[in-house]
Amino acid sequence: MKRVALLSLAQMLLLSCAQSSPPRAANVPMTEPEKIQHLIGVVAQLHDAQFVRQGVLYDAGTAAQFMQGKWDWKSSEIHTARDFVRVCSAGGSGEGEPYFIRFKDGTQVTSKEFLTTELNKIDSQLASANH
Repeated sequence: MKRVALLSLAQMLLLSCAQSSPPRAANVPMTEPEKIQHLIGVVAQLHDAQFVRQGVLYDAGTAAQFMQGKWDWKSSEIHTARDFVRVCSAGGSGEGEPYFIRFKDGTQVTSKEFLTTELNKIDSQLASANH
C-alpha cells in the first residue's frame, strides 16, 4: 500500500514539474529570473565546496538558501542576473566584504568570480546555439 502511495506521489511530482517547466528551445534565451534560479541551483549542487561569508563556513544548501533570501530581500535592486551576482557576492548590497567559495582541493575564489563565470557560460551557450 505504501509503495503505491509513494509511486502516486512521485508521479504527481513529476507531472507538476513537467507542467510548470515547459521545454525550452535551445535558442530561446533564458529570462533574467531563470538565469538567477539557475545560478542558485548551481551553487546548491556544489556539495564538496564550502561557502565563506564573514569568516563563517556554510554548506552548499545553506549558501543557496542565503542567495534565495537575499534575492527576495533585495528584489528592488536586482533587475538582471548581473545585478544578482553583484548583490549576492558580498555583504550589504554588494559593496561590502566579498564572499568566497572554497573547493575540496583547497582553491578559493570569490563568489562574484564564480557566479560571473557561470553566467558567462549561460550567455555563451545561447550565442553558440544561435550560430
